[in-house]
Amino acid sequence: MKNNTVPESVVMAINALLTPYNQKYDPKSEQQTEPKSEKELISISEIEANYSIGRFTIYRKIKNGTLDAIKLNKAKSGKVLIRADSFFAWLNSCKQTPSN
Repeated sequence: MKNNTVPESVVMAINALLTPYNQKYDPKSEQQTEPKSEKELISISEIEANYSIGRFTIYRKIKNGTLDAIKLNKAKSGKVLIRADSFFAWLNSCKQTPSN
């Protein structure tokens, strides 16, 4: 059986790093969670490749608040990730029923 306990010296080091942020690491409160089958974030490149939706359309939807996005750094060229739940909600809202 594998020992999954975190050494006390590591816990102390983590807590020293978290102190300025008023946070504390408690290894006993950790819960094992199963990995999610679906991704939580999608890159704009993935959306372009898999759904044939243009980059500028995605940026326009981010700007008007339709899509929730996260920018990974403050640089102008920083990578932008879209929250998958907001993307799929928007995609489903765009579906049209075929007319006969």
